[in-house]
Amino acid sequence: MINALTMDFDHVRSSTATVDGSRIVLTLETQAGPTNVSLPVNEVPRLLVAVSDATRLANAAQKDARRLALPVRRLDVLVHDTDRELLLAVELASGTELVFQINPELMSQFVRTCSQSLEGRPSLSS
Repeated sequence: MINALTMDFDHVRSSTATVDGSRIVLTLETQAGPTNVSLPVNEVPRLLVAVSDATRLANAAQKDARRLALPVRRLDVLVHDTDRELLLAVELASGTELVFQINPELMSQFVRTCSQSLEGRPSLSS
């Protein structure tokens, strides 16, 4: 539990990046008006993890809370010749792309699990 002063934000108004791409800037709306928050771009992965963890904790505190699910438009696996790591690119319905670094063994396990989970199920595309 956080015991320090906390400002409540009502929603994200906008997001952008600095001209040189070194920082992200989020404009968050409060009852008193908008506030800009600027973070170095290398902190974005930690911010996403922190938001996801906080959401999980908030959901656990609520009865009958649903798991946060972002609608996905497209999944791509990108293979680089110079590296044994794969990139899993997830494009959200909003157009936002999230890219995850994944090793080939974990990707193979994921594909097997997906295949097993979908076996015998009616087609979801109809």
